[in-house]
Amino acid sequence: MKREILFVMIALLGAVSMGLAQEKRELDYSMNGKRTKEFPEFKKLVFTSIPGGNLLSQPERIDGTRYEIRTEKHGLGYPALFDWDGDGKLDLLMGEFETGQKESNIKVYLNKGTNQKPKYTGEWFYATDIAGDTLTCHQWCCIGTHPQVVDIDGDGYDDIISGQYNPGKISWWRGSAKGFLPRQFIEQEGYEEGGCYQGIMSWSPASNTYWNFTTARFADFNGDGLLDLFVAGSGGFRVALNKGTKEHPVLGLREYLFHVDGTILHIRRDPEVVVATGKDVVAARVCGGDSHSYISPYDWDHDGVLDLLVHDGYTGKGSEAIYFFRGVQTDDGLRFEHAVPLFTSEDGSKALPGCAPMLTVADYNGDGVEDILLGLSVATFNPVEGAFEGGYQAANEVNWNWLGELGLNFPGKDAGASLKFYGSLDTLKAKMEEPYMKEYFIGKLNDMRYITLRHRGYPIVLYGKKNPEKAVAKREKAVTREFFFDKEHMNDTYNFKSEEEMKQFMQKEKEGRQPVVSAHRPVDYVLKYPVRVPRGKTEFEVEVKFKVLAGYHVYNHSRVNSDQVPVSITFEYPENLLVKQGDLREPKVQEGIRVTYTGEKDANGAETFSFKQTFKVKEGTKAEKAKMVVKVVFQTCSSQICLPPVEEEQIVEIIF
Repeated sequence: MKREILFVMIALLGAVSMGLAQEKRELDYSMNGKRTKEFPEFKKLVFTSIPGGNLLSQPERIDGTRYEIRTEKHGLGYPALFDWDGDGKLDLLMGEFETGQKESNIKVYLNKGTNQKPKYTGEWFYATDIAGDTLTCHQWCCIGTHPQVVDIDGDGYDDIISGQYNPGKISWWRGSAKGFLPRQFIEQEGYEEGGCYQGIMSWSPASNTYWNFTTARFADFNGDGLLDLFVAGSGGFRVALNKGTKEHPVLGLREYLFHVDGTILHIRRDPEVVVATGKDVVAARVCGGDSHSYISPYDWDHDGVLDLLVHDGYTGKGSEAIYFFRGVQTDDGLRFEHAVPLFTSEDGSKALPGCAPMLTVADYNGDGVEDILLGLSVATFNPVEGAFEGGYQAANEVNWNWLGELGLNFPGKDAGASLKFYGSLDTLKAKMEEPYMKEYFIGKLNDMRYITLRHRGYPIVLYGKKNPEKAVAKREKAVTREFFFDKEHMNDTYNFKSEEEMKQFMQKEKEGRQPVVSAHRPVDYVLKYPVRVPRGKTEFEVEVKFKVLAGYHVYNHSRVNSDQVPVSITFEYPENLLVKQGDLREPKVQEGIRVTYTGEKDANGAETFSFKQTFKVKEGTKAEKAKMVVKVVFQTCSSQICLPPVEEEQIVEIIF
């Protein structure tokens, strides 16, 4: 009897498990049988001559026999290879991105063919650890779980690592005979939970920029046998040496990588920028590219010296899909030559369709030669006028142009991401009749069908062959670095104002502080309240006045913002006070892909708006001092980047 009950329970658990798996598949839509129509045909590529570097084939798409292989959600795809089921054949992993605590997962596509001729049905399941928990990272902007399969601790079992958007933790799933162990975080020097700030030197671990958009890969930088962390993103291209052991890695400070000529490693550089030790470094101007950058350390030219393959969002004219930096040993350690594109298009136009190419170097066809795997984010839409759901038609007008020039948002912030939050297409179209909203949704595209625009991630492969031309390792004398990590001043605040601006700022402080925004602090707020309530008055108002830099926004409590942190203002006050009006008076909102607060604009486009709450002194209360706690919570994002949520409490004292 007990055995029968046990079998029934197992059957029920299996049914529930299958039901949950099926629910995830349905929410993902990649196994609904629909395939992308008119998937962009690849242009002929011309490959840069790199002695020792593998000779690459033209790109080919990787697909399933039954279902299309693609990532949905927010449209980024990160390919990797790993023998998941232990049958001796490498399976395809695809990391994905969706905003939230547990939504950026890793799909597993089992190889039904051979290592020489991989074959997939397109069916998938989510990667889990030995406890049954889904492998995931908390990603709340612009980056997905991007797996690297690597044996960090040297125990013979492959591990999986991934970085995260913010606060820059490194997730480590250690491999074992039973599978991947539950996630742990790798210890990092300078990391303090909740200790990231604006206004501190961007190269300091006290700065938000230092940790923001941590894309992570491991390789041995200094030849000591320990794997070090290579990071890219908002802070530029850096390395953190492993100062621990294989079994217990401890990552040191993230320091810039350098060219042989002493300049900080960069894709392109603002010629007017000046870099100096002890001063702030604005990575966007010094390192080029954009904040959506990734770095893959690999000895691509097989000369025994580590090289770098780098890519970014691939959204602006002049961008290359993949950059190659040759490694050179110097008297100052490993340095790199300046970037060259790994390939360009034969006709000189954009080389690859879509955006956000995500790279892995791996032997895909088992011939002993490394290939290039890329996850491409390709724009799709529904060409049927009146259809509300997102479609599967490739939007090639978008794919072969640059998102930046078209005025379109990065994957995750595209128009199609908002469709599920509207009840009808008519509602969405009505919003687009409002000033500037059409441009907000579809940029410069003059076609209403593009309100269904959304990105999806697709894997492609460029097969490698051995290069008969060998590379000979170089050893050169390095030019002195233009920047040294200055521990003495790493927690200094930088002065981002001129002397005249500082004088004006100080004068405003005397007159009553106003919120001040800049590129380093895109949102500021102040509390305004009477220090003393005038005699005979029994009411007073507390105002929380915001200012938001042009291009940034803060969110309200709408359902469309469920994956972000909306503005929340709460008050704790003594019993001798009453709230006159039950609800906080909020500013106007603007509805688009998100619902954001809006207000008066200054000449630079920065918006100012206020939240107000009226309080009343209880009848019969004697004159005294009241202490009130005001808690302010908000998160700010632009179309390209999100900053960490802010949660602050301020104490207000009012005499009445």
